[in-house]
Amino acid sequence: MIKDTNTKEIALILLFGTLWGLSEFSLGGWLYSNDIPHASIYVSTVACFVFAISKVFLSYRWTGTSIGLIAMLFKLANIPFFACHLLAIALLGTGFDIAYGLVFRSYSGRFRLPLVGLIGTYTGRALFAIVITYVIRYEYWTAAGLPKIIDFIFIYGTVSALFGAVAMSAGTVFGQGLNKLSWPKLHPQLSTFMILGTTLGIWILTVAV
Repeated sequence: MIKDTNTKEIALILLFGTLWGLSEFSLGGWLYSNDIPHASIYVSTVACFVFAISKVFLSYRWTGTSIGLIAMLFKLANIPFFACHLLAIALLGTGFDIAYGLVFRSYSGRFRLPLVGLIGTYTGRALFAIVITYVIRYEYWTAAGLPKIIDFIFIYGTVSALFGAVAMSAGTVFGQGLNKLSWPKLHPQLSTFMILGTTLGIWILTVAV
């Protein structure tokens, strides 16, 4: 039988992945459909915020990758297939995981959280740019070549990374505030059912609408 703690962690992974996916679907969809410049900066900031909250509740090592994959599936269920955006979501989550592991293993100073947001955003963008250009060889990226990669990672990526540094700290503080609530600790099974019910409700509502 699966332990209650494991069940709750799975439920939380599904919830946080769904919330990330919802932000990509709603906020990201609005930004891209209205041709807002550098929309990826805003959606990656929200993703960093959600990741930060998730790490307060989840000790799972690959939290970012896991919730990123759920977010990717959520977006795929609600919009036509577009590999570029889906790949960016998954690799951003992996970037957060890599940064979190490196920073928390080697640095214990007061700027630990901003560093995770900063490095994680850079890493996620770098992974995406390299994979989409040199592995998948998507024509939109291969035609532009190295200048586009540099702009994506180091020019616009720097703005995104700075936003990510703030979002990581803010999300952690917000998550710690939520964690102080007593009802999830007093009623673990009830809270797990509520988490699963909320997640399922979000999926049903967005797919139906």
